[in-house]
Amino acid sequence: YKQAVLAQHRNKWRSRHAEIDVLMKGIPQTNKEEIVMIVVRIDQEENVRNSKPCRRCQANLIRYGIRVYYSTDGLTID
Repeated sequence: YKQAVLAQHRNKWRSRHAEIDVLMKGIPQTNKEEIVMIVVRIDQEENVRNSKPCRRCQANLIRYGIRVYYSTDGLTID
């Protein structure tokens, strides 16, 4: 996984989203169906905010078979 993600993102962006950062650091060689990512964003007032991955991150997560749950404004997890 890591090499494919690195090839896509190398030298294109100065910063990267947390989802891509995780992919670039490598995914354990395990059953893909067991990998779940949970993304939560909390603002400065400690409110749970929308943390839905962008389209590019969603596409990469789907590509590598990673199930993702994310927070929405308020207290829900989708």
